[in-house]
Amino acid sequence: MIQRNDAILSLVPNSTFHTLEDGTINWVTQPATVPTEEQIQAEIVRLQAIEDAEQQAAKDTKTSALDKLAKLGLTEDEINALIG
Repeated sequence: MIQRNDAILSLVPNSTFHTLEDGTINWVTQPATVPTEEQIQAEIVRLQAIEDAEQQAAKDTKTSALDKLAKLGLTEDEINALIG
């Protein structure tokens, strides 16, 4: 799950800041351009989409590998022994 701070760091790499409970950002080092809340929210959506796609790709790769092992004639028990 992508957090607000992840999005801020993505938008302003190497920045130092603290986020208060009300969402206010206190910059330790003032960036040249401060992202708007809309930019932060859009970055959260973008980063979450990337994370979701990566997780789905990993699942798809595992499923494909398991299918290939089964087509080679390995039993379910043998496959489970291989993957733990």
